[in-house]
Amino acid sequence: MNFLSRMLFSRPLESTLNYRIPALLYADNPNWDLLANITPPRRSSWMAWVTVLGGLAASLAVIASTFPLLDRITGPDVARNE
Repeated sequence: MNFLSRMLFSRPLESTLNYRIPALLYADNPNWDLLANITPPRRSSWMAWVTVLGGLAASLAVIASTFPLLDRITGPDVARNE
């Protein structure tokens, strides 16, 4: 299946089913509480902030580590057409 047929057929079908299947399940059992398993929000702990900031630092380190490679690939001596 090529890209165009996936975009024209599969994606709209998937997005339609993603909304219809829960609606059909709820129609079978209207007493089902949709919010029964959702816990109320609470303050984030310091560990959550450490995890987020650590992930941000790691992703920036990966991006920064590609700069020497980009410099070698796109440097003026490489781009020169003689």
